[in-house]
Amino acid sequence: MSAKEPPAKNFPLLSLPELAQKNVIDIMKVLEKYKLSTLSKRSRRMVKKSCPLGSHQLEILASSEFFCFNLCDPREEDQFDEMLLLELREDDDTFPPFQEGAIVRPHQNYQETVPAEIRLLFEVFNKPVTRIFLIEHTPLIEDITRLMGELEHELTLVCAGTGRQNDQAFMQVMQQCNPVTKRLEMYYDINQGSTFDLTNIAPFTYDQLLISNSQWLRFPQIISHFMDCKHLHLRWFREESNGLQAFLERWMEGCAMEHVNFSIRWPIQLRMILEEMRVEHTVVDVSDYKIPNREIFKPREQPPAPPITTFIIRRRCNGQETLISQNGFQFFLSTNCRLLTEEEKLNPVKDFTDWDLSQNPFNGVMERGENFRIVGGGGRCVVDQDSDSDDWGGRVDTDDSDSSGW
Repeated sequence: MSAKEPPAKNFPLLSLPELAQKNVIDIMKVLEKYKLSTLSKRSRRMVKKSCPLGSHQLEILASSEFFCFNLCDPREEDQFDEMLLLELREDDDTFPPFQEGAIVRPHQNYQETVPAEIRLLFEVFNKPVTRIFLIEHTPLIEDITRLMGELEHELTLVCAGTGRQNDQAFMQVMQQCNPVTKRLEMYYDINQGSTFDLTNIAPFTYDQLLISNSQWLRFPQIISHFMDCKHLHLRWFREESNGLQAFLERWMEGCAMEHVNFSIRWPIQLRMILEEMRVEHTVVDVSDYKIPNREIFKPREQPPAPPITTFIIRRRCNGQETLISQNGFQFFLSTNCRLLTEEEKLNPVKDFTDWDLSQNPFNGVMERGENFRIVGGGGRCVVDQDSDSDDWGGRVDTDDSDSSGW
């Protein structure tokens, strides 16, 4: 080990595979050489280094706020790289949630190293990572869920496929993650016309569950298996509106669900449904309320839709005040809403996520606001057009400090 390499006694390298040791040592070299921890958050400096690891190439990218490595085999044209990105940014509510976390793209030959590397990086930097992004996740899901069960702080697991439709893997992840993580986001292709038999599966109890492709779901399955998910977000939920009344009846009886958001196939006659249920309802203006975690859907086609209709109702089980709303073909219900203060009305803040569902929901998932983005589908790094340099071979630097390169 050279003099510049950090001593192994500073972190538990001995228990890791050799590949993980080399990765971490090289990353620590980057941080030591550029003193990245001392750079201001506004610094736009980024450094990149490539080095061989056997028959593979390791690319390291780092700045004052993050680092990542990408392991690839230059001999393979169509491959699944291994990429781990760990944000060093302190918690900041002004950034979208997808900008915090770790990405894992497991290479088939190095599946055993990824959980160990994630654990080590948590220990080395002592930073709370809020999300793990796992792409082509099936081979690693057991190790990742075990790791998440060991970590002291809570994490959100974000799973995504890359076009390979695998219904069995989808349900495997749904079941295995339930005991170890309370927040799961599923971006996964489901075969057209697929159905799942949930008879022998225990009801899900996630604090937050997002399913990007939920065309396979039906209202009876939601009633039997999803009512104890506190926050449920269903995209491309294609059920007809005639099952909505049964869902609301079950919710009124009492369950853990606090927020649900989905689109349905036909316009909702929400007022008529509430009248048939004999539920007292008061018309309100949705813009007067703060609704955390609300999603606004943009379908590929924009058919004529009825206007937004929003009501305040009370649950039969506990009298809890709830906002219930239809916006064309979208429905949401939230017990977490509250009236905006006068100051909030004068200074409105966007408190919902605007999803354009005509695009791949995982593209640009790590998009950065200033100068670069990590783009889905290979993990390639792209410099924005307004960046100070279009050469990604070294660094983007507007700092007046030392500009020496590799």
